Amino acid sequence: MSAEGNRNSTAIGPDRTCPLKSDIMSGMTIIRAVIIVVALSAVALATSACPEKGPAEKAGEKIDDAVDKTKDAAEDATK
Repeated sequence: MSAEGNRNSTAIGPDRTCPLKSDIMSGMTIIRAVIIVVALSAVALATSACPEKGPAEKAGEKIDDAVDKTKDAAEDATK
């Protein structure tokens, strides 16, 4: 009996592919694409500009203005 005759006909060799493996890989590719789309959508939604300023942003701007005025007053006093 030759070496070819001893081979199992269902064995997967380097020249044969496993159909189950290709199904799993195609499913993983779809899942990966869905995850990427969801992640990019979340980033786009999170970084989209809100037209209205919230109370924290308004308070921060007031603090910035006060600091700028104080700096200007200190520069004017030292001249």
